[in-house]
Amino acid sequence: FVKEVVRRSAEAEGDGTACLDATVVEHCLRCCSTTSSGDDDDDDGSSVGTALRLDLDRIALILAHHLFNSQTTPWEMSKFEAEWQRLMPCVGEQSKPSIALLAGVALQISRDQLSPAVIRALADKTNGRKDEDDEGSKGDGGSGAGASDIYLTYLPEHRLPTSPEKRFELLFREKVSWTADEMEPYIQRLADEAGSSVEVVLMKHTLSAEDDSVKVYVKK
Repeated sequence: FVKEVVRRSAEAEGDGTACLDATVVEHCLRCCSTTSSGDDDDDDGSSVGTALRLDLDRIALILAHHLFNSQTTPWEMSKFEAEWQRLMPCVGEQSKPSIALLAGVALQISRDQLSPAVIRALADKTNGRKDEDDEGSKGDGGSGAGASDIYLTYLPEHRLPTSPEKRFELLFREKVSWTADEMEPYIQRLADEAGSSVEVVLMKHTLSAEDDSVKVYVKK
């Protein structure tokens, strides 16, 4: 399969020179696939006898990071899901990405939890887009009319500080209160490194409270 991709890339160039290296193609395939067997190498160093199956969850996560890096403002959840689905290489319900994949990648935040600066940026972006599409239409001016209730803000776990104190400080800057399920993907690494549990880490670094009968954790 790798050789076929390289061959077709050479045909596409027109001069017989492949624009894709076999090593690069194989690396990309392995990033987006799962393998079943095969450790032998062909003459060109690529693996032979290895069955590859596209891993749709891996592909969905790669595309999610791409979408979040494509803009500086939070995504409206409905628009993110639509664009995420559109970019997937397959069709049908099987290829529909689950929002649960974004645990430890992005936060779901209601509009009233966004900072005034972010709301202004979203309003400017919306109004600018409306002006381009229809000069006669008027933006909502950030009033929230017709706006999405839930936004996704990019917060990948691997970019957070390794220090527990600094990590919790950053997390509570992003969101005042968290449920245990929201917090877990961001502190599981801390618990593992300490040989402890998420519950113990939460007890040490946060205070618990109730919000509409739901247990939440706030800054200590």
